Formats: sequence, structure tokens, C-alpha cells
Amino acid sequence: MSDTNKKSLQQWIKILAQQELPEITTVACTLDKFSNDDISSIPLLSKAIMHYQRAY
Repeated sequence: MSDTNKKSLQQWIKILAQQELPEITTVACTLDKFSNDDISSIPLLSKAIMHYQRAY
């Protein structure tokens, strides 16, 4: 593989997030919002996780 075809870690993350695993990216963003929110409750977090679990 030539140097022009090598992708950086950030490029791979973007490819995976947009093309391969968009649902996981959505889940991660949702969980990140909960982790940064001091008033989120465990029941709300559980509800969000269950929402994505049912999608599969």
C-alpha cells in the first residue's frame, strides 16, 4: 500500500461512523450527553439504552 492510500485514525473513525456503524455512533453520542449532564437520572439513561437495544 502506498503512502497516499494510508488513512489516519481520524479518517477511519469518520468512515466507520458515517458508513459502517452509524447506529453505534448515535448511541455513543447519546451516552456522552448523559455523562456530561449532572441532572440526568439512571431511569433516563436506562430508557435510552433500551431504545437502542430494541433496534437490533
